[in-house]
Amino acid sequence: MQRLSNGYFDSRIVFVVPVEPEGLGWMEQRLANGWRYGGERNNSKLIHPLLKRYGDLDDREKEKDRDQIRHIPDMVRLAKYRFKWLDVKQPGQTAPPS
Repeated sequence: MQRLSNGYFDSRIVFVVPVEPEGLGWMEQRLANGWRYGGERNNSKLIHPLLKRYGDLDDREKEKDRDQIRHIPDMVRLAKYRFKWLDVKQPGQTAPPS
């Protein structure tokens, strides 16, 4: 990863984050609020057709989760925060990674 001289990340850096947990968080929230799986969405009966395993979702639905992850740097900036590089030693490591 590239670190700027001020110790902060270059905001143009592309990073990979697993998106499945994003979808799981959404599903867990719905299930905790009484929603259940059904073929056609019905808000009054708390039925949603996307309450299924992440791997069973179509690419269009998975792209929604990827989009949420892609916008994390923007949300961090809007909140007036910055990403900062932390030098963290791994077990058995004598120097921080370069």
